[in-house]
Amino acid sequence: MYIKEVVDYYQEGQEADILVTDGQFDILCYAQPYSGKYNSNFSLAPLDYSDIMTASKKEYKIDKLDVGYYSYFIRGKLISVEKGLVKIGGLIIEDINIIPKDIKVGDFIEFAVSRMDFIENEIK
Repeated sequence: MYIKEVVDYYQEGQEADILVTDGQFDILCYAQPYSGKYNSNFSLAPLDYSDIMTASKKEYKIDKLDVGYYSYFIRGKLISVEKGLVKIGGLIIEDINIIPKDIKVGDFIEFAVSRMDFIENEIK
């Protein structure tokens, strides 16, 4: 996954709207703080998500929702319950912490997210 475009950047507030992609799936994310650099070392984490359930289809999907500027419907594969990792194509979302007990690693899940946060990681 990589930065496709920095849609808006507000240097004074260190805020940005960043379009992240894997080449197939795109998701608009909010970043604060943001350095202004096209850093390849970042994570994606939802600010608010709801209605996690087992998906009826085993396919990756990201659909924009009309309820908010950053809101999406997401369908992906659960790859770690402990770390809360969900894979959508080549995108990895972290920190999905409230997973129903009947959902196991390898299951496709779907949920709504009100905002996806872009988190710059320190380069070591």
